[in-house]
Amino acid sequence: MKIGIDGTALAIKFPCGTKHYSEQLIFALANIDKENDYVIFSKQKVSIPKQANFRLKIIPARIPIFKRQLLLPYYAGKEKLDVFHYLEPFGSVFNRHPKIITTVYDIDLGKIFPKILDLKFTVRRLYMEIARKFTFKKTRHFIAISDYTKLQLISYLKRIKVKNPHITTTALAQGTSFKILNNIKKPNKNYFLCMGDFSPRKNIIGIFKAYALLPEKVKIKYGLYIVVSNNAPKEKLLKKAENLDILGHIKLIESPKLGKLVKLYNQATVFLYPSLYEGFGLPILEAMACGCPVITSSRGATKETTGNAGLLVDPTNTKSLVNALEKIIINSRLKNKLISRGLKRVKNYSWERTASETLKVYQLARSLSSSH
Repeated sequence: MKIGIDGTALAIKFPCGTKHYSEQLIFALANIDKENDYVIFSKQKVSIPKQANFRLKIIPARIPIFKRQLLLPYYAGKEKLDVFHYLEPFGSVFNRHPKIITTVYDIDLGKIFPKILDLKFTVRRLYMEIARKFTFKKTRHFIAISDYTKLQLISYLKRIKVKNPHITTTALAQGTSFKILNNIKKPNKNYFLCMGDFSPRKNIIGIFKAYALLPEKVKIKYGLYIVVSNNAPKEKLLKKAENLDILGHIKLIESPKLGKLVKLYNQATVFLYPSLYEGFGLPILEAMACGCPVITSSRGATKETTGNAGLLVDPTNTKSLVNALEKIIINSRLKNKLISRGLKRVKNYSWERTASETLKVYQLARSLSSSH
């Protein structure tokens, strides 16, 4: 079988879930599959497995949108592929790829790119909505990263009149680098760890409000460290922290390298992830694998990913988050129980398992009749 994969996300310059999924899946496929041939399409030179059945095809074009919208279908057609996998659901509106498989992370673009964001994100959202609709209508088989996303996808496909879709839920996984570090030193200052980006759905402001309600002695003992991407509105975040009189306790850490991120998880007192909307919530597993207790949202996919291994809170209820923080600070027995449950929980996830399930989808999509 000859498999084409859209490797556009491999060239993303900053760490993000889509890039992580693309890298981990491709290399995991290489570990388990030495027989099928893979062609990875990318706009530039990127790292791919160095083995005989993997080949990189660079798509030449000076205007980025032309690479995916016009030239990707052309070059994919020349390769005479059996199946083609979009690793993100924003493919070419002109695509003529054979038997398309599309991975879907989340559905509600309104929560990812709300109207309060600037013109750049508004245009990006419009492009995504158009490209996604065309891609979904031509997709042979969908991969949803959680059952929550699968249910949302089914509802969306009904609205755009896609009948009897084939959908497989294939979970993400934490990388093997995320683990408890031996002989890790205590941090200079205890801290709560959280993550944020350009979108309000990460609920950083909600975390700020909860942190501001903690007793002053707790804030002196525990700082609030926020891992942010290059896209994060850092000035706005710091201004909000200043207005809540917590600026002196805040530390922004921009796009840390992998080793630094693992260390941050290991040294954190707790990982806060009360997101308003997620398709999976991969950082939850990363934190658990590093022995860090997790507080996350009781809504949607984060609840599904966490199971009983974390404290679940209503992300819109500030007091609920405050109470959860205080429980972990005060109750060492609860904290240790969450750590133990988290380490057990992550054993259910691996990229080899994800790759194996994805390979089964390739085989199934190839066998489906062209009339579907």
